[in-house]
Amino acid sequence: LLNLAFNNDNNCVLIATADGCSAVHEAMRRHPQDSNVHHQGCLALGNLASNNNNQVLIASEGGITVVVAAMRQHPQDINVQYSGCGAFASLACNDNHRVSIATAGGISAVLGAMRQHPQDINVQYSGCGAFASLACNDNHRVSIATAGGI
Repeated sequence: LLNLAFNNDNNCVLIATADGCSAVHEAMRRHPQDSNVHHQGCLALGNLASNNNNQVLIASEGGITVVVAAMRQHPQDINVQYSGCGAFASLACNDNHRVSIATAGGISAVLGAMRQHPQDINVQYSGCGAFASLACNDNHRVSIATAGGI
């Protein structure tokens, strides 16, 4: 699903119609100790979230909390941290989801990833992307700054 959804809106729609977003969430929930499942799942959710309707679907099915849980479960895993931040960057294009991400602990998860892996360019890049999307909300700009994100 990850590769099928990459830069292909038609496939994103087809995957969502076939309950693909739910399948990703379920795999991540069933395999909490498997960092590779979480890495691939976060990448897939980020790609699927390139479609606005899928952003709503992913959030409504608990995708935001699944990503936060993955990042908290695997703080040492660079790939999970990178892909989790990337998923938030895509999901935070929707104003309602910015609030949901912040409420679920996404700001602290992104900041934690960036602090844990300061030398990894991919984590830093995707973390900055997540903060750029989240900072479109005035309250989140303050939250990011207060948490030490600048």
